[in-house]
Amino acid sequence: MNRPDLTARILREMDDLPPMPAAASRVLAMVGDPRTDVADLAEAVGSDVALSARVLKLANSAFYGFPRQVTTLREAIIVLGMRTVKELVLTAWSYDLGNRPLPGYALEGGDLWRHSLLCAGACRLLAKRLDLPNPEEAYVAGLLHDFGKLVLAQFVGQEYQDLLEKVEEHGLSFVEAERQILGVDHAQLGGQLALKWNLPLHLAEAIANHHQPSQPILGSGPPGQVARLTALVHVADAVVLMLGVGVGRDGLAYPFEEAALAALGMGEDGILAFTSEVSSLVETGALKFEL
Repeated sequence: MNRPDLTARILREMDDLPPMPAAASRVLAMVGDPRTDVADLAEAVGSDVALSARVLKLANSAFYGFPRQVTTLREAIIVLGMRTVKELVLTAWSYDLGNRPLPGYALEGGDLWRHSLLCAGACRLLAKRLDLPNPEEAYVAGLLHDFGKLVLAQFVGQEYQDLLEKVEEHGLSFVEAERQILGVDHAQLGGQLALKWNLPLHLAEAIANHHQPSQPILGSGPPGQVARLTALVHVADAVVLMLGVGVGRDGLAYPFEEAALAALGMGEDGILAFTSEVSSLVETGALKFEL
């Protein structure tokens, strides 16, 4: 199959991924509406039994660390705040997709989910460390940054030897090899999926650009200009990979971009300190990987 035909087939596969459930989509829209009150939001979450159960389970997880059990959706919203409930709804919805095995990337069931959840936590941690205004958005971008792999996994498996040759013999990053062999890469597909799921453009851009933040893919700006959210996802993802969480066939073939580090004002000491903090999330069990 020639590359244009292969790329067209890949894009068709993207359309087969399920849409965001109506309840989750409604909740996300309500959180962005200043007229929304707690009772209305609790009713929207409660319209989906499985979503409600997962939100309550997440609200009671060690990650949020509340001293007493949260027993109602209304209480969860009051205690957590609407922005965090948005984060929980996205986390609960994304679990079934992210928990799939992806043999094309040599990822077993749960590997993508563990990587995504740790990257989400790392993004929020770094956003707070850098005093960025919306750490919940950073969490969402980190959570969904690699979901393009859901579409691309089978094609990576079929073309793996050619991809490996590009990486090992030509010195390309894995995402550059994907683009050359398949005509599209998993980050680009992730950005398109984010738009399909009606997420804001700047979140889609952070996902689409997270491996090459100085080369905007969705028209977010001129080459060399790095948005801080994109830079943040880039750095958090690289650190999580360095820690060996959710490392598949693409392994560590994604170098840090100096422009991304510069956009965040991070040097070697900052990277080392951040890596230690993310490692602590794993070692202390602060992130729960089961829903």
